[in-house]
Amino acid sequence: MHRGWRGTALAAVAVQTLSFAAVDLARPAPASATGHGVTIIAPAAGQAVSGTVPVEASTIGTVTSVEFDWAVSSSGPWIPIATDTVAEDGWTTSWNTAPYTGPAVVRATAVEAVTGDRREHAVDVTVDNTIATFDLDVSPTPFSPNGDGRKDKTHITISTSEPGEILVELLDDEAVIRTWERTAGPGETVEISWNGKVEAKTVANGGYDVRATLTEPSGLQQEASHGVIVDTKAPTTKWRSIKPEPISNQPMMRFKFTVADRANDLPVTLVVRDRVAKVDEKDKVVSPGARTIRWPPRYPNGKLLFPGQYEARLIAHDDAGNVRRTKWKPWRVIRSVKARVFTRLGGTGRKVALTFDDCHFGGAWGDILDTLAARGVDATFFCPGQMMAVHPGLVRRTDNGGHTIASHAWDHALLTGHSSSYTASRLRDDARVAWQIARQTTAPFFRPPYGAYDAAVRAAAGATGHPRVVLWDVDPRDWEAPGRAAIVSRVVSQARPGSIILLHTLPQTAAALPAIITGLRARNLNPVDLPNLFRAAGMR
Repeated sequence: MHRGWRGTALAAVAVQTLSFAAVDLARPAPASATGHGVTIIAPAAGQAVSGTVPVEASTIGTVTSVEFDWAVSSSGPWIPIATDTVAEDGWTTSWNTAPYTGPAVVRATAVEAVTGDRREHAVDVTVDNTIATFDLDVSPTPFSPNGDGRKDKTHITISTSEPGEILVELLDDEAVIRTWERTAGPGETVEISWNGKVEAKTVANGGYDVRATLTEPSGLQQEASHGVIVDTKAPTTKWRSIKPEPISNQPMMRFKFTVADRANDLPVTLVVRDRVAKVDEKDKVVSPGARTIRWPPRYPNGKLLFPGQYEARLIAHDDAGNVRRTKWKPWRVIRSVKARVFTRLGGTGRKVALTFDDCHFGGAWGDILDTLAARGVDATFFCPGQMMAVHPGLVRRTDNGGHTIASHAWDHALLTGHSSSYTASRLRDDARVAWQIARQTTAPFFRPPYGAYDAAVRAAAGATGHPRVVLWDVDPRDWEAPGRAAIVSRVVSQARPGSIILLHTLPQTAAALPAIITGLRARNLNPVDLPNLFRAAGMR
């Protein structure tokens, strides 16, 4: 199949009768005294002609020859066309009208055999050898008729300076598979939209030709063609690696991936987000193959990324409007930052944080996850590494539910009075298990067991990428098993904007949770996880 653009003027003979009146000369010549005469049969009076035109006359009487000529008007001058001296095959000739355009008179003169007497007959015609301006465009190409709202149709645009009938043909390997017919006036633009379907079925991906033919009233034809590509297949995009991972203070990260597509130039967008919102994005045009996008791990203001969980996604576009999005790929920022202790946050609006400690009771943990999902609430779970190792399925459920997993030290042991390195090792063990099980990091949140901390504990938290030491300001003492109603009453009555609510993964707490959420919302308090509470307070 041929692709691209071509425009060709075709001089074609077409017999079309127009309502032009012939001049007086277009009457049959009367017979002479010797009984001979001539009449032009073709072209017909008033006909529009172009190119090489067949001319034919009939005679009566004894005629030895017929002379054919033409003129711009009946007053001449007359230009010879030809003389036919052979009557057996009819009085005929061919008239090459090129390059003239305009009104014309065609004349036949019959010569009598004995006397040489001459009889004439003439008809008026219109000669049109003007080549029209004839343009064809198909856009967009490629296009993707898959119903996603991006380049679902292509538009065939035809412009012509001359009137005529337009035939548009869609070809697949030289075979016509669809046609459109339109009538165009002089200087008119014709537009046709094609949704990629033939007989209600979307055609296969590949290249096609659009061919347009203009037939003018004179029979003159012009043709133009344009290639079009149908492509409904999105680029294939796969992650290879994110390095370094985790990252600390390195100046640059490398996001490696492979991409494949029909197109040679593929715009790819790298999107980076934290637990709450987009951090940054970077655009790059790549060719198919193994590719890398380099990105500095900083916020748009130039500051280093805060410790914690991040994700990256690649969005690849092709020229047909197809889009491929990879899954979010998690990665971590773990670097030393000075730790701060928080019990409640200001400036959060009506938000409060739900936090759950210990993760000892798997049944209660699962019930809590069910309630949070049903109520559309995100929460934070401070799980010791040992308990995460015991309940890996619940760790993955927690992560898949959009909740935050935070550090509670490896074995819930009291940390005060120990060295900073002792505490740091337990926080690193928590982070290691969370990443191995669910590809989630515990950074930047840490809650020391029993809420007990000293300078060494704070130093260890900051050194391991857990600079937010989170305590609480609402404690219903649910670990004492005071009963469902007491837990609900204590939480709802004590909570205020910016509160951090301490709960545990216990059966009574799980039973109380639906009423806690209802009660908080009744007071116009919106329960969220810690990342959203800190973001509401203006912090990462």
